[in-house]
Amino acid sequence: DIDNGRDLDNFYPIDMSKKQKGKIVFNCRTGGLQEAVDIFSTYRVRVPEAELHVFAQGDRMKNIKGDALGVIDRGYVPNQTMIDELASAAYWMNPSPYWETFCIASLEAQLTRTFPIITAQAGMKETTNSYFIARDPNLIDNILNHGVTYGDPKSMLDSNQKHAAKYTWERCT
Repeated sequence: DIDNGRDLDNFYPIDMSKKQKGKIVFNCRTGGLQEAVDIFSTYRVRVPEAELHVFAQGDRMKNIKGDALGVIDRGYVPNQTMIDELASAAYWMNPSPYWETFCIASLEAQLTRTFPIITAQAGMKETTNSYFIARDPNLIDNILNHGVTYGDPKSMLDSNQKHAAKYTWERCT
């Protein structure tokens, strides 16, 4: 366990009516952007209004191959802006091939009631309660049939938010 956490005062009650259907946030610094775009392209075939919002420093989109329709390069934003973006997103995606020791972005996604799409490895499994697996060949069907495949989405979001709320700075002292 790494002593790390979130200040819950930075999070606010999430109005689920303001979630944008099909909005996916990607803010992984360690890789996985090409895989995120590939997954998103497949998702967008079934959800044409979907958008993938990419948050990162530098021009990470210049090396992306394939269909980038609906992918929006948002650049770097301050943390509170990122929290606001997650609060309006349906999904947060981190298909990074690298092993995270402790994923704060996952905690923030769960605290904003955003469904995680991850590679379930290393510290991701500890910091993420319920999630979709990025490399699952049935991922898009699982997302679209979510209530049938995984049960009540509200219960999943409640459970994720409660799980993430355990990782506060007070826990570290």
